[in-house]
Amino acid sequence: MTPNHRGLIALCTVLCVLGLTMRWQLLPWPAAFQQDGWLATRRDYGAAYLINFLAFAYLVYCLATHVPRLFQWRPLAFLGQHSIQVFSFHIVAVYFLRAELARIAPSGGLARDAFGIALVAALFIPAWCHAQWQRRRGRQRGVAAACVVPSTSTM
Repeated sequence: MTPNHRGLIALCTVLCVLGLTMRWQLLPWPAAFQQDGWLATRRDYGAAYLINFLAFAYLVYCLATHVPRLFQWRPLAFLGQHSIQVFSFHIVAVYFLRAELARIAPSGGLARDAFGIALVAALFIPAWCHAQWQRRRGRQRGVAAACVVPSTSTM
């Protein structure tokens, strides 16, 4: 376990803020750091993108070690227990709803935000369905195990 150093936390915070300004182009950056510049391209995982990701990951790690209760929120834990199903659902939903998002975009930011919130809320659907399936499967296994009669063999 890596100890949390205040200097490293401050450096990572600065890197994340700089990465945010670079991503949203809030400051004029040199061409190499602009959105499709060779240092900051997300498509090719440019150096700036990777450093920003590592800094963010370290900050999340520090937050998890200092406030572990924050990462034990029951709704997120429920989604995490069914993460493969939730991830698969979200990929399919994003592909199918991408055209719908383009149609909603002219309506403004509030409509787009409502659409995003609805999509996040829909992530609970595959998690709930998988939990129900697991519960039923477990009950069926219990019934099948109770019905098995042990064989009595005589030697």
